[in-house]
Amino acid sequence: MQKIITALFIALTLALAQPLAAQESDGETLEWSGAHSSRAEYSVVVARGEEAWRELWAGLSKSPPVALDSDSQIAIAVFLGMRRTGGFAVEITAVEDGPVFYTVDVGEIKPAPGAMVTQALTAPYVIRILPHSDRPLMFRWADAASGQVHTTEAELEITAAWVTDLWQALQEARQENQQLKYIVDEAERQIEQLHRELRERCDPCGVTPN
Repeated sequence: MQKIITALFIALTLALAQPLAAQESDGETLEWSGAHSSRAEYSVVVARGEEAWRELWAGLSKSPPVALDSDSQIAIAVFLGMRRTGGFAVEITAVEDGPVFYTVDVGEIKPAPGAMVTQALTAPYVIRILPHSDRPLMFRWADAASGQVHTTEAELEITAAWVTDLWQALQEARQENQQLKYIVDEAERQIEQLHRELRERCDPCGVTPN
């Protein structure tokens, strides 16, 4: 049942999500990218707070280019993983503010066939600052060639605790609604009983109460 609820939430997110602008400074999107990182596999990082922001850049052996405002900003990083040559890059194609998830679409840029590229290992990454949100992030991988979008189980792990809490809240709300329905049904039963008693009392008088 919980998997069904999760699927419904994701479907609702995709249907109602609205594009969300990147955090900007003086009209420029705050985004940085590069070809070399220490992450050999595809991974994502969400930095909420200045400490996490500094740790993110420390992993790249660099200092943060700007300060992160924890009250109004979060940062996301996408690491493509190891590639055998240059010419590869990872890009954030869309960010959407949905009713359930804060979704991020990412894609891979590949070198054109026959293109001259650096014959060395690369591990591309991209980092972007976005408006703050307390909702869990869901990263969707877009295959530029086929246009398909999919989400792996690993990427959904960041939402597991949140969905569990929401499921519990829904169960509690359902129980409260059941209790409220019982109270309403019982009140209706008692009102009907009262009407019957009043009718029985007034029938000899030839008067039927409203």
